[in-house]
Amino acid sequence: MSVREIEVADMSALESVICWDEERMKLEKETEALAAEEWEDGGGGEALVCSYERLDALDAAIAEKWAAEILFGLGFEKKMQAKKTRFFWCMANEN
Repeated sequence: MSVREIEVADMSALESVICWDEERMKLEKETEALAAEEWEDGGGGEALVCSYERLDALDAAIAEKWAAEILFGLGFEKKMQAKKTRFFWCMANEN
């Protein structure tokens, strides 16, 4: 894993950790587009299957659980995980 700064935003701490996984996020959007294409005109079937297989390989279904475990390991209780990242930025700048 590489270290990178998360933007101060109106997303929760949990969402910000989930969004860190750029490959999974990109693949989920791609899969969604392929599914829409499949629904509209019956195309994209093989590519859609490949996309789902790649998501399975990344364990995308447990992304939120994985992110929650990381945050919990860093001392974030469940209630803190739901707070907006803006809250933590304000706390850090008060000192």
